[in-house]
Amino acid sequence: MAQNSEYVSLEHCCSTLKLSTPAVLGDIADQLRSILEPLSELNPHTVYVGIDHNPHDRPPITYLDLSNYFSKATGKHVPVLFETPFQVVESHYVMVSREWLQSKVVAARERLGLIKPAQAEKVYSAQLLKLANSNFISTYEEQPAALDTNEYRELHRKLAVQSDQRKAQEAASKDAIARHEAENRLAVFEALLAESRAKVKALTDENRSFYNEITAKDRKIQDKELEIEALNERLSTFAACFNPHSALHPAALSEAFDCWDALTRSGTFDPSGPGGRGARQLVLEWLRARGEFDIGTLSNPSAKVKRLAVIIGWRGAGSGAIRSR
Repeated sequence: MAQNSEYVSLEHCCSTLKLSTPAVLGDIADQLRSILEPLSELNPHTVYVGIDHNPHDRPPITYLDLSNYFSKATGKHVPVLFETPFQVVESHYVMVSREWLQSKVVAARERLGLIKPAQAEKVYSAQLLKLANSNFISTYEEQPAALDTNEYRELHRKLAVQSDQRKAQEAASKDAIARHEAENRLAVFEALLAESRAKVKALTDENRSFYNEITAKDRKIQDKELEIEALNERLSTFAACFNPHSALHPAALSEAFDCWDALTRSGTFDPSGPGGRGARQLVLEWLRARGEFDIGTLSNPSAKVKRLAVIIGWRGAGSGAIRSR
């Protein structure tokens, strides 16, 4: 594996290209995607993840993975994460060969018309592109001396602090997203609860209405049952009254009832008619039809005729009583 000075951070180089010639990023992405097998793996000496110290255990990085990153870098911000189907790492840990990247930059500038082919050949054969402190240097110089042990440790310490800060920001963002999703779910549950309560109230009101209706019907049924019971008691009284075998049977009252029943056809007919025939005349006719003749006349009726006429009279005296013709 080449020395670290021969590599540059993917995030830093993309940030510098984005500031100077952002179109180059898109062209490099097109170059990587246009190869015959975009899913083939890049040589680990070309691109590798710097935080992985064992090169044999590193997940593969394909041309398509790197092309996708360059495409995303053409957006508003250079991505801070490098994503593949096998890993997600911070992009400043992804190291790219300076020589390989130089060839892609020169080819992109030539394709975009930023330099002529002759100039491209001259640039490509000259010194490699220098990256220092995340910036491209427009003039080609010798690479600075390698870091000593203390400087290297200090650099790693700063990078670790920066990594921790990024992780804390990502965790806070994840917490905010989770809280927002929880609030949305809570709002949905509260809406469903309010809807359920409204349905329960509607059903309760409907059940109360049905209960009141049934209660009213039950009350009417009870009133009818009481009325029927009273009528049955009165019927029992009448049955005892008109029982001819009873020692307390009133024969005269029974005869008067028979007279009324026959003349009014069990209370369905008014025998007085429109002419206003009197009760005495009707009683005289009823008695004669029964074969009784010792009953007097209309002007001088017998006591029995008078009694029956008074009992069966359905009009009060002086208030429209039956008139005699």
